[in-house]
Amino acid sequence: MSETTEALLAPLWGGATFEPDEPFRRPPAPAAGEEVRRLRDEGLVRALIGDVYVAADVTCTPELRSRAAALLVPGRLLAVGGVVGFGSAAWIHAEWGAVPPEQVEMILPSGLNRAGWGWVRVRQVRVRPEHVGLVAGLPVTSPARTAADLARDRPPPLAHDALSALAGACGITAAQVRGCLDGMPRARGVSRARAVLEAWERGVGRAPPG
Repeated sequence: MSETTEALLAPLWGGATFEPDEPFRRPPAPAAGEEVRRLRDEGLVRALIGDVYVAADVTCTPELRSRAAALLVPGRLLAVGGVVGFGSAAWIHAEWGAVPPEQVEMILPSGLNRAGWGWVRVRQVRVRPEHVGLVAGLPVTSPARTAADLARDRPPPLAHDALSALAGACGITAAQVRGCLDGMPRARGVSRARAVLEAWERGVGRAPPG
């Protein structure tokens, strides 16, 4: 973060801890929301996800995006085995999807209350432990599992785009995605996902290079 941006933001915390290169939600000062919006309009901060911001000159990495998402995830969802998945996982891994995303998509074990919470959308899908990893301490579906879920869940053009983004950023292969699909034979949309994956392998629906 530049010294100018830090000097403008730091007073909004009113003496509370302020990490200049970290994502942040609206600071506690009464006029903070208006000030942050002004700094956004001037290009000094940018929205990351929901109401989380970061200084515009901070490099956006998977770890930074994960820490931003974590600010929106209630601890109660993590305590019952919640995992970030679908489009939010693709955004963390490969910065795919709407920028900035409006919500965090969380996967919960079946049988739990599916009610969302604030900036969180809850899904219920079975996820194997080996399909989950930690990104900056936040449980997130692996790139291959994320691709498999999006191939099941999104329209083919968006699914192809997600597959390409995850392949480019994380090096996933069609074989890895197919392996995830093999491990979830009863999940909704698996047959459709296989067709999407085969078309993606052939280059159908992908944007031409350059």
